[in-house]
Amino acid sequence: MDKQHSLLLLTPPQKSVVLGTAMIGAGSILATSGLVDFVGLYPTHQSELAWLAVLFFVVLGITIIMMGLVLLRPKGGATIDQNDRTLKIFGDKPSDFATIPLEDIAYLRTQIRTLGDDTETIQIHSAEAMCRNGACVVLFESTDHDDASGFVQKAAEVLHSRTAWPEPVPDKSIPSFPDLKIETDPNKFVVTFRAGFRWSLGNVLLFTGIATIFLGLVMLVNVPSSPLMGFLVGPPLFVFGAVLTTLSVGKSFGRETLHIDGHGIFRRILVAGQTFGEWSLNAGGDIQPYARLRPMGAKGLGIEFVNAQKTYYAAVGTNRRTHSVDSLSIVDVVALLNAEIRSRLTVNKRPESAS
Repeated sequence: MDKQHSLLLLTPPQKSVVLGTAMIGAGSILATSGLVDFVGLYPTHQSELAWLAVLFFVVLGITIIMMGLVLLRPKGGATIDQNDRTLKIFGDKPSDFATIPLEDIAYLRTQIRTLGDDTETIQIHSAEAMCRNGACVVLFESTDHDDASGFVQKAAEVLHSRTAWPEPVPDKSIPSFPDLKIETDPNKFVVTFRAGFRWSLGNVLLFTGIATIFLGLVMLVNVPSSPLMGFLVGPPLFVFGAVLTTLSVGKSFGRETLHIDGHGIFRRILVAGQTFGEWSLNAGGDIQPYARLRPMGAKGLGIEFVNAQKTYYAAVGTNRRTHSVDSLSIVDVVALLNAEIRSRLTVNKRPESAS
């Protein structure tokens, strides 16, 4: 079968051709004008303010071009390769995807999440593919239950009559993670991610931070001419740019760990031995949390922990170059997390009413 005709589109990717093209054009103009000014300034040795302004326009132009490229390329979506008999879940680009053999998909189901607070709530209906090894993948979401239910039924037909549960059902019994010889501590389980330099949106965040730093320096150097604007705007912009740059570099060099024990699920980011950005999902409650793989558009792939009250995210920006425990694929890591959650976290049983 021809490769082009062997692909079945399950969920379409997202992209913005018009806005992406416009941003690439605007960024090219800015960067080009900055380079022209740079060439013109070089023999005249102008002031530091002029140099910083030129560098700002060059970096800003590059940043806008990068944003345009992100908008222009397809992100997310899922396809079925009939030749390879696989389901591919895409991240932030067509070359970044997770692969699931079709025979590993056990069934499809819908699940409901309630977001919001006491004053206003919204229900999100998710269509999920449940794998035989315990992994869960989000395929489609909508605020309309009929849309999610219809998607599950159509997807079941495309996947050759896989069992479909168009109505929300309790989490079914999934076997423990099979055929993986991983030694874990009897009292806890820890999985570590290293995003590396190719994590999703990393370059955009880095150049945005550098451009903001240059803008802050421009304002500070211009203090003699405009002291009020220089002192009020310059330092915050410089600090904000430094924070964005640090986040990008820190994500590239840092490690993200997920820790599961009898007390709950804990996530933290370690950079140079220091902890940045942590959350915890405590054990207990009537519903046991579970992990699922989620396509997050321009953010790439990520792991989502769902329970009755809140949704937690980890490993956002994961791609094919992300390193994790024992070089497992991201789908296998999700399955392993669910196996550990089931074995280590307890659920409070509701007392049965007296007859």
